[in-house]
Amino acid sequence: MSRTARLSAALLAAFAAAVVTGCAGTPAPAPTETHQGEATVSPETVTGAVAASDPRITDVISVQVVQSGLARVMNVAVAVSGDEPVSTETVVNIAATALEHAKSDVQYVVLFVRDDDDTSVLLDLTDAAAGLPAAVTYRVTDGSLEIIGADPAELRGR
Repeated sequence: MSRTARLSAALLAAFAAAVVTGCAGTPAPAPTETHQGEATVSPETVTGAVAASDPRITDVISVQVVQSGLARVMNVAVAVSGDEPVSTETVVNIAATALEHAKSDVQYVVLFVRDDDDTSVLLDLTDAAAGLPAAVTYRVTDGSLEIIGADPAELRGR
C-alpha cells in the first residue's frame, strides 16, 4: 500500500471517529497525554481561542486530538452565523488559531463548519479552501476540510 493510500486510510478513520464521537455537540475531551504524561493539547484553551478568532463563530462545538497512525489529527467543529458562504479568511482564522494554541505538533487539522441555525447542516468549504495559499496542502471532503501538514504561518500567507 502506498504512503498516500495509508495516509488517506488513516485520515478516513480519523474522520469517521470524529463524526461518531465528537462532532455532535459532546463536551470537550480532557487533554491528550503523551507517553511522558505531558498534556499535549488543552481543548478548553483551543476552544476559547478559536471562539474569539472570527466574528462569525457562534459556538465551538468540539475540539479533539486523535492519534491516527503516526499522525496527530485535530478535529475542530464550529457553528457560524450568517447566510453568506464560509470565507477563506474564516477558515484560516479557525485553523491557524487552533494550531497556534495546540501544545504539541498536529499534522492535520480537520474542520467541520456548521450552520448555527441548524447544527445538523455541514457547510460546504470548497470555495473557502480554493482561496488558501498555494503552500497549503488540503483536501475537501463531504462536510469537512482537511489541512495536511498544517503550519499557522503558511495558512496566514507568511
